[in-house]
Amino acid sequence: MGLFDIFKKKAKEDKTYIHAASHAACGPWHQYDVLLNIPIYGWEYMLNWADYMVSSDMKQIDQVTVSGIGTEDKNITSEFDADKGIKAMPTVADEYAMFGLAGVSNMTRGPIKIVWFNQTKMLRFFVTTRNDEFILKYTDTMVGRTFGTDKQMRLLADDIKVEDMILAASGASLKNISDIPPVKEEDPAGYDAYLKKLAARLTFEDKRKILSLIESGDKLMAIKICREGSGAGLKYAKDMVEDASTYITL
Repeated sequence: MGLFDIFKKKAKEDKTYIHAASHAACGPWHQYDVLLNIPIYGWEYMLNWADYMVSSDMKQIDQVTVSGIGTEDKNITSEFDADKGIKAMPTVADEYAMFGLAGVSNMTRGPIKIVWFNQTKMLRFFVTTRNDEFILKYTDTMVGRTFGTDKQMRLLADDIKVEDMILAASGASLKNISDIPPVKEEDPAGYDAYLKKLAARLTFEDKRKILSLIESGDKLMAIKICREGSGAGLKYAKDMVEDASTYITL
């Protein structure tokens, strides 16, 4: 089963592709970093993906860039021919760490820039207006390739509130790739370290209240206080409360 086959299977299940997301204001732009709940993607898939976005949503392309890690963007817009597509551009015959595509989106009705990161699970969006729910819908539509279908722009994370998906809403942020929360199943040690980092933000009083609520059987309130005290998203606060003997000790 190929990567696109996995995407199609997941789309049928109506499950979100988003593991976590963050927002940061960057001058006139709003930056969203989205960690996907998919296998790691590579260069060839990035180019196919970009061609799909050109054909499905970004009818006007203003800029195409590539860059290595720690290097400035290389503008290769002059190589782009809408009739031939992204993969026909000479520069992309070589692999780069990042690929950027900027233009006008039919969905946003305004400018958007999408950045892919080679051999990762991360996407970055730049838009001019903050709209957390829209970005979640746009991401699921883009990854599932459902533009022009009845699944277009649906919020697939229907069991999770939008504010719980956007880490920046509770004080966290994905400033760069190294800040992305580890996936529990893929990196148990890293996930454990991440939860301990969040738990360290809890005050003694927070911990006392959480442990008391757990003992009385009120885990929902314990999770609420854990989230408020640590700035953690719902999933992370829930895992900390479920394993309080490890993460919430006096």
